[in-house]
Amino acid sequence: MGIGKYVVLERAERGERNNGEVSEAKQGGDQPPGPLRRSQGRHRARRRRGHPRSSRRHCLVAGIKKYPSKVIRKDSAKKTAKKYRVKAFIKLVNYQHQMPTRYTLDVDLKDVVNVESLQTKDKKVTALKEVKKRFEERFKTRKNRWFFTKLKF
Repeated sequence: MGIGKYVVLERAERGERNNGEVSEAKQGGDQPPGPLRRSQGRHRARRRRGHPRSSRRHCLVAGIKKYPSKVIRKDSAKKTAKKYRVKAFIKLVNYQHQMPTRYTLDVDLKDVVNVESLQTKDKKVTALKEVKKRFEERFKTRKNRWFFTKLKF
């Protein structure tokens, strides 16, 4: 599963480089098109030393795996609620697979998602449920519409 759009939450530490450039806080980005790169993600945190499973520099990303469907006027309330559902993901992404853009997303996930939430299955499931809930709330407020549209390559 690749990542399409994402948003940077935190700026890199002083002197830490990301492909030769230091990223600004809340700067968005895209991942170049590829065969399975149709999801949108969001930066959570940058780790200089990395995760024990990863020898390269990476960041923790939370994003949308399955997008909300289109709702029409004649849909019932039950069907509309079903179409508003979002499926989320959390994963580690290498710095080399990122490209900054100008988009920003202001959903705070720092208290929910961290590297420790990937250690066990139970912690990951609870973090995914909370991320899903917050993304659905953001979708219902009709803000950041670009984040909830499927990437078309």
